[in-house]
Amino acid sequence: MENEVSVLARDIDKAPNGEAVIERLLSAQIKVQRLFALADAKIAQQDVTIAEQNAKIAALMKLVDSHQAELEILRMRQQGGIVQ
Repeated sequence: MENEVSVLARDIDKAPNGEAVIERLLSAQIKVQRLFALADAKIAQQDVTIAEQNAKIAALMKLVDSHQAELEILRMRQQGGIVQ
């Protein structure tokens, strides 16, 4: 029993004090906040990129639709249909 008590006492002496623990926690919190800020910035940047890509896709879809209409006209002409 005495041996266990002395081991526990030694462990307590080696343990960091409350102030050191708080400093470590605050430092870790600051690092986590920086990581979240970086992640938020990257997400915002990706949102802009996605919006730009969506605009390009919409323009390309309009172009495809217009070409589809032209192809239909050509098909009808080839088949002898009347197109005005």
